[in-house]
Amino acid sequence: MKSGIRILAILVALAAAACAQTPSIVDLARQQRAKPKPKNVKVWTNEDFPDTSPATKAETEKPTEAAKTAEEKKDAAAEKEKALTELQKHITDQQAEIAKLEKEISTLETQQRDRATAYYADVGTRLRDNTKWMEAQQKNDKEMADKKKALVDAQNKLSDLQEEARKAGIRNP
Repeated sequence: MKSGIRILAILVALAAAACAQTPSIVDLARQQRAKPKPKNVKVWTNEDFPDTSPATKAETEKPTEAAKTAEEKKDAAAEKEKALTELQKHITDQQAEIAKLEKEISTLETQQRDRATAYYADVGTRLRDNTKWMEAQQKNDKEMADKKKALVDAQNKLSDLQEEARKAGIRNP
């Protein structure tokens, strides 16, 4: 028993000694901050190296062709920007159309609930105007189905526009 206690005491003493010798994370972070950082670090880019390709020499010999191609690139970039702006406008318009259709559907549902509440609250109305109620209900159902179909079509069109925008290079249409 006494030997077990001795061994335990020795292990505890060794563990305490090992913990005392290991620096804490805070001390390591302080040492890292205290190290001097290099002041003048040169970052090399492609502009730092001379371009000796044969294409570059040909371009310097024919500045008018280079100017024409640069102008064509600018025109192409302007046309692309215009197309992207127009596509973005179409997407925004389609999102507004979807919001409008969703609001109309919500309004129709609310009106239908109100009519149903009024209809079922009065027994006399149910007995007198049953066919009128059914006709109004069918009309409302048809209108609701048309609106929902229009909403699905608008969402599909928006999805197509967003896919077209993604292919054109717009990240978040």
